[in-house]
Amino acid sequence: MQLLELQAQQLGEMESQMNHIAQTVHIHKEKVARREIGVLTANKVSSRQFKIVAPINPEKPIKYVRKPIDYSMLDEIGHGINSASHPQVRQKHRGSSHGSVQSLLPPSVGPPPTTKPPTPPQMSRAGNTGTLGKSVSNTGTLGKSSREYRTPPVVNPPQ
Repeated sequence: MQLLELQAQQLGEMESQMNHIAQTVHIHKEKVARREIGVLTANKVSSRQFKIVAPINPEKPIKYVRKPIDYSMLDEIGHGINSASHPQVRQKHRGSSHGSVQSLLPPSVGPPPTTKPPTPPQMSRAGNTGTLGKSVSNTGTLGKSSREYRTPPVVNPPQ
């Protein structure tokens, strides 16, 4: 039994030596092949010259002249409100360029509204709690637990 184990151990050592020799031969063949490829190559001719060359006669810089901006060129561009019934006469003026938007719009068409817009609910000062029960101080929001939060009454459809 020991003799068999000894032979198996010797065979394992011989296999290891054969693999080492095969690896060494493979490395040598690779070196020779690379050397032969290197013989067939040609050296690159590199010129030692700057890529960017300064001009012989430099251009003289142009003096900056400030021009006022004329925004009236952009008046006809875009999706503004155009009213065919109210032609606007455009006047160029040398005043402030800060005007209100309402002054630029044509007058509104139709009568003024007859009903008063609804007033927003007022928040009470006592027991200010917002969403999730967190304390809120004057945020202007109403939580569901607030007394001012009301759902509208159900309206039955006419029959």
